[in-house]
This record gives sequence, C-alpha cells and structure tokens, in this order.
Amino acid sequence: MSREIKYRAWDKKEKRMCNVTGLDFGDPYPIEYEYNAEHYASPEEDMELIQYIGMKDKEGNDICEGDIIRKKDHNPCSKCGYDGEMIAKIEWSEEDLCFELINKDGESSLSLYDQDEIEIIGNAYENPELLEVV
Repeated sequence: MSREIKYRAWDKKEKRMCNVTGLDFGDPYPIEYEYNAEHYASPEEDMELIQYIGMKDKEGNDICEGDIIRKKDHNPCSKCGYDGEMIAKIEWSEEDLCFELINKDGESSLSLYDQDEIEIIGNAYENPELLEVV
C-alpha cells in the first residue's frame, strides 16, 4: 500500500495558502503553485511546504500538517470534566517519526485513526487565533 504524497504551501509574503502543483528543487523557483486559478513559481524561502498526512477528515478534506482539528471521542469523563471533544494541531514528531495531535496542554496523542470523528476547523497559518485554545 502506498501513501499519496501531496503538499500545500503557505506564501509567507502574501500570507495566503496555495495549492502546490509541482516541485523541482533543481530550479531557482522550485515551488509551482496555483492561487485563484493563476499559476506561479516561487523560491523555496518564500514558501512553507505543508505535507498532506495521508488522511481525510469526516467531510473528505485533506488533513495536512499545521491543520487544527476538532476530534469527537465517545469516552467523555465526568470525573475530570472531559466532554469528549478535543481541539488539537497536527504536527510531525521527529522522535516518533509520525504525525500526532498536540492538544491545548501540549500533550501529544497518536489517535488520528478515527477519521469519522475528525473535523478540520482551521490551520495554524490562516487561523492563529485557534491556537489560543490549543
């Protein structure tokens, strides 16, 4: 089984998310992307590549590194006040060599597998205010 490799890119200068259409790191403008149906190329230092993690949320949207998600859990805890909902950011773990969820307390979880329970609510680039609760 192979995993589909896809990227988005955050345009640091224009402060916008773009769809990556091609990569050629031998070129001075290696990142080819599309924004509003127009095609562009950019130097690597102007863009931040964001990798698709190989999963989709419950609406069928690609989940990427930096996305902020809401995850429903069917195990609420009345004793500790956990209501069965977690808001977390998707991050790559160099230590574990996988994508993980980082919750508002900075704790990590590897429980990304219930796609029917995951909803993308934003990302760390366009919606930094969501990180205040993460």
